Amino acid sequence: MREPPDRADLKKHLHALGVPSDAYSLDGGHPHEAYVLDRRGDHWITSYSERGMETGAYTFDTESQACTHPLQRITCDLELQDAANTEISSETRH
Repeated sequence: MREPPDRADLKKHLHALGVPSDAYSLDGGHPHEAYVLDRRGDHWITSYSERGMETGAYTFDTESQACTHPLQRITCDLELQDAANTEISSETRH
């Protein structure tokens, strides 16, 4: 998968992966339990918003760099979630 050059492309990637739209915000803010991408001055910030608190914030110089970061984090989370679901399903069958 090529890197998303902007937020519109990132949104398409996330939709194609089946990521619920309430799992992220590409316009900043402090949503509940969601990845956030925000433009602040000359920089782009990515973080995770949990109970209105910003955690794990990273700063990037370009929109393209910033868009790659949440895509990687969400993809990793989806892989971990799939692995956990597979393990639970396997345990249930025994």
